[in-house]
Amino acid sequence: MSLEPTSPSDPTSHAAWRILDANANRCAEALRTWEEYVRFVLESPPLTASLKEARHQLASVLDRLPWEPRLAARNVEEDPGTRETTESERRRAQPADVARAAAARASQALRCLEEYSKLVCPSLSDSFERLRYAVYALEQRTFGQPERHGTLADVRVCLLADCRQVLDQIVPRVEAYLDAGAAMIQLRDKEADDRELLRAARELCRVRPKGLLVIVNDRPDIAFAADADGVHVGQEDLPAAEARRIVGPTRLVGVSTHEVRQLSAAVEQGADYVGFGPVFPTPTKEFTQFVGPVQTGRMTERSPLPLFAIGGITPDNLGELTDAGVGRVAVSSAVWNSRDPLETLRKITEDLRRVPLTRELEVLRRG
Repeated sequence: MSLEPTSPSDPTSHAAWRILDANANRCAEALRTWEEYVRFVLESPPLTASLKEARHQLASVLDRLPWEPRLAARNVEEDPGTRETTESERRRAQPADVARAAAARASQALRCLEEYSKLVCPSLSDSFERLRYAVYALEQRTFGQPERHGTLADVRVCLLADCRQVLDQIVPRVEAYLDAGAAMIQLRDKEADDRELLRAARELCRVRPKGLLVIVNDRPDIAFAADADGVHVGQEDLPAAEARRIVGPTRLVGVSTHEVRQLSAAVEQGADYVGFGPVFPTPTKEFTQFVGPVQTGRMTERSPLPLFAIGGITPDNLGELTDAGVGRVAVSSAVWNSRDPLETLRKITEDLRRVPLTRELEVLRRG
């Protein structure tokens, strides 16, 4: 359908153009305000890219809305709305409040653009409608996460455990493991069948206290079914974006990485955190190359996501990592092969807490 905007000369069209002009400005300003929040407060590359894309889509549609009738209908001096401000508009307690208000303005403005464009530029109405639905989805991704049992900013140690260790060791003493520093437990068991994995995941989630994150390795379907806090995928598993489609926007998605290119890809795909390694030789996996503590420290510094060093980490070599600025690790054999797993956890956690975390992120699915 060709675009044939109607003339602004009659009163009805003049009012429609005036409304369209005001809401076009309101929507563009709201999207920019919202984008600054996800960029500088959440520091989320995926959300920043999505908000930028939404702004560009809006600009593309508005380019098809003629400037002349918009400007001819604009009358700031006689607009009664410029002189009315509510008390709630004057007060914002925190950056998230500013961003939520901006998101609400964006969706409201798009609805006005959608409806009033039918009077003067009907062929644009569908474009505004599609953008409005996209904004709804972005709003959910930014603000829709319910409070998790814990947040990544609180996690120093991710403890890897198989089904037997979860059921026999952790579930009966879950508070003790959390107190010792295992704020994230990743269920990883290559030998277990689906029913065993689901049972172990559900049992751990059932007793999970506040402050503990439960992650399932490799299996987004098990993570979803067990109501775990997230899933962790490797380079040969489902991509992070596809895992997100299964677990939904409110759960965490972690990705194993071994080099800079893979870290960048994880960020682009909307991962919430990454594992990086192997740092040292490990008895659980066979590798011929190891990234070492110095490279791990460099990656920790440059990563926009929380980064967990993994691979052969023990209380004896942990100092090499903390000296390099690494403040988060994932451990398995060092704990389970020790005479006192809880005491080993405490020692590792205490050593890591000497390293300041430069990115204390409250992670919202990113996607």
